[in-house]
Amino acid sequence: MGPGTAMPGATAPRTAPPEARARRASAPSPSASTLPDGDFGARLDAALSSRGLALERVCERLRTAGSAISPSTLSLWRHGRSRPRRNEAMRAVAELEVVLRVPRGYLLDALVRQAPARHWSADRIAEDPVQRARAEMGLDEGDTLQRLLIHHCLHIDRAHRLTRVGVRRVLRATRERVSRIGVTAHGASGTALRLVPRPGVRVGRQRAWPERGLLFTELLLDEPIVPGGLGILDYAVEPVDIGGPSLGDHGGYVFHTEFPVSSTVLEARFDPSVLPAEADCRVQSQAAPRSLAQWPVNVGPDGGATVVVHGLDAGSVRVSWSWGRR
Repeated sequence: MGPGTAMPGATAPRTAPPEARARRASAPSPSASTLPDGDFGARLDAALSSRGLALERVCERLRTAGSAISPSTLSLWRHGRSRPRRNEAMRAVAELEVVLRVPRGYLLDALVRQAPARHWSADRIAEDPVQRARAEMGLDEGDTLQRLLIHHCLHIDRAHRLTRVGVRRVLRATRERVSRIGVTAHGASGTALRLVPRPGVRVGRQRAWPERGLLFTELLLDEPIVPGGLGILDYAVEPVDIGGPSLGDHGGYVFHTEFPVSSTVLEARFDPSVLPAEADCRVQSQAAPRSLAQWPVNVGPDGGATVVVHGLDAGSVRVSWSWGRR
């Protein structure tokens, strides 16, 4: 039987004409105006229908991108019988937007609005780039971790510049295995920052807003924290350009947290030859924004100054200092 000859009684497989295959390959991605509004399930159903891929094919592409979601789970999401909740499932939603070629945020926005976590404010997500990055990366670890200790060690040089912040986080996993977390670094407006990992952690995805002095980083843990177990994470944050002129006679540092922290420590290390004349600390809670605790901070002759705050809910701790005649 020669090549290209069909067997008797067999039906030759149908092959789409080349022009039809070309039309499918070059079909434009759906835009926000062509996709319907609605809840997460309705949007996912519309995106799947528009893309025309079988659920198995979609899941295969998600696995290639590092997100293992089964076709049955995807079907439940599509028909509104369940929603993504865990970290990895939330990450898969961000990957789904890529696979289905829908505008960024089309699925995530509906999901966050439909069931916002306490630290995911649907009203603020559009204006808060850190919350947006956290949602896109599926880093909803708010109730999966206890923050037992967060220690920031600030290094200030002779020119009054903050050259490095060493960070230690002591965490306990509560109800699921934690293999990655999101951390935010704050600097002065217009300052580009970089995160330097220490042994035990690696840098994953990052989002930076140097005009606002912000850096959000996905930290990958070499050894995941199991439920009930403790994890210690060490890293440092530095300005990309450490050089430059003196920053003047006033300085400060703010630690922000979206989550409760059992113990917060801010430690400043000044050059002993150029000690600040005075320093103070201010603590503010998001739950009571008009309530402000403030007290002076002693700077020792060795240049060390330490602030310890226990039981901090979502809010901020600010340490300020100024140079002058002592």
